[in-house]
Parts: sequence; C-alpha cells; structure tokens
Amino acid sequence: MTPTPLHICPVGREEPLACDEYGRYALQCWTEYQLVSDEELVLPRGLGQALARGAAGEHQVLVNFGDYVGELVVGGCRLTVSTAKMDADAFDALLREITARCASLPFDYQSPTLIPYERTALDEHDLLYHAFVYLRWAISAASPSLL
Repeated sequence: MTPTPLHICPVGREEPLACDEYGRYALQCWTEYQLVSDEELVLPRGLGQALARGAAGEHQVLVNFGDYVGELVVGGCRLTVSTAKMDADAFDALLREITARCASLPFDYQSPTLIPYERTALDEHDLLYHAFVYLRWAISAASPSLL
C-alpha cells in the first residue's frame, strides 16, 4: 500500500512532520495540526475542520485530537496520537487494568450476589461483549471448565 502524499505540520511551525521507517506519523494530543493532501481527507465526524483549498488545489484540514490517543489512518497514512502524560508502556498497562476491572463487573463469578443473565439475546450486535465475557467465564471459571 503506497501512502498518499500527506503533509502534516503543527500549527505555528513551518517544518512538516516526517514519518518513521514504517510510514507512521507521531502526533501529540491537544496539539493543532494542519493536514494537506492532493486527495480529499476523510476524518471521523467532528474531528477536523476543512479549510479552503490551497493555491495548488490541495485539500487542507485543521485537526486537534484533544484527549484522544491511538491510531488512525488518514489519506493512506497511519497517524499515531499519543500523550506526553505517559509513555506507550504505561498507557498499555492502564488499558489492561481498566479492561480487567470493567470486564468482570457485570459477571463476577466470586460475587455473593448475581443478576440473572439470559443468553437468548446474544444475537444482538450490542451484546457481543456480553457474549465474550460469558464465554470467558465458561472457559476459565465454570465447573467443570471447558478447558
């Protein structure tokens, strides 16, 4: 996949960002960037503000990711948005801890109480996560276990 020529420049600076050896651009949250491309740039709704086309007809967008971190593909290029508050390892550890705590809340098998759970609604898309947690419980904690 050949990335679309994409120029990313923090607002107020003249020098555009360079991509790494894997073609990724490293951006910081809470920083405003101007993205410029020969092709139309498609961003998630509400993320960027389209500007008038440049003198050569290129598409321009102002974007600020706010508190959002992670990866996003724009114009065929991968943008990696991070925060200066913590490095990637600390952020991954935070996500693992949050996921571990939240995943067990509704279905904690060690809880002295329970909420009846009917499996007939598992075909609905929004309950896919519940199906995953139920399966995780069935494989690891049920007696006899499915392992």
